[in-house]
Amino acid sequence: MGSASKSATTRIGISLAIGVVAAASLGGILVNVANSYQARLAEAAAPAEMVTVMVANRDLYQGVVINESDLYATQMPAHMVQDGAYRSPEHIVGRVPRERILVDEVLREERMANADKGIGMNAIVPRGMRALSINLDGGDALAGLLEPTNYVDVLVTIEDPDDRDHVVTNTVLQSAYVLAVNSRLDSSQLDPDVEREQRRRFRPSVTLAVTPEDAQLLAQGSNQGTLTLALRHAQDPAIALTPGTSLQDVLGRYVEPTPAPIHSNPPQTEPVGNVVVVCRGTVCEDVTMPANNDDATRE
Repeated sequence: MGSASKSATTRIGISLAIGVVAAASLGGILVNVANSYQARLAEAAAPAEMVTVMVANRDLYQGVVINESDLYATQMPAHMVQDGAYRSPEHIVGRVPRERILVDEVLREERMANADKGIGMNAIVPRGMRALSINLDGGDALAGLLEPTNYVDVLVTIEDPDDRDHVVTNTVLQSAYVLAVNSRLDSSQLDPDVEREQRRRFRPSVTLAVTPEDAQLLAQGSNQGTLTLALRHAQDPAIALTPGTSLQDVLGRYVEPTPAPIHSNPPQTEPVGNVVVVCRGTVCEDVTMPANNDDATRE
């Protein structure tokens, strides 16, 4: 009995010791969690680091030089500022946007044309592309509809000089980017009097950004035929497979045949006699016998 009692006491002591160690470990874990939570609360309560960024004071357009009045400075949390954001006006004044920048948008380096390209059209032509201006007929129809930064398809209509009825229209270029309309590089509205004067003095034109190969196609099409623009959605870059259209397609593929003339007194034709084969030795030939010629027949 004494031995059994001692063994039971030992087991109880070991269990108590294990419980104490477990409780101490759990207490340490709870303390660490509480400390970490308090540190996060303190970090969240601390004021965020703020930095100064330059923001557009109005809509800024491609190719138009940025002035100091076009900007204003504001404070933003550092973790919300993207890389390349301008922090002071001296780094942005005099630069040219490569695309439209909306009012209250933070100005970033990636939205600007390369500083060494100068200003105007030269600054916004993408590397490897060409700026090609094409004159348009019936340009009054484009007033207020076509703007810089739009995308267009270019169609050419060519007439066969030897056959005026053979006219073909083909799409030679799709999804071309509009750099300028007349002399405008931006989408701002012109004064009505200025726009009217420009339309009176100048033939309507559109400047497109094209590859060198497409520039050759457009130059040839403009020289040989008439160019027409078709406005397309800015988010529709799909290339459509178009076989081209002829004048016959426009007028209708089926042409009703012209009926033969009807004569009141049909012309009289001479009756044709029978054809017989006449052989003389080894040489044979066809001989037409006169119709109703009884003597020739009897021979």
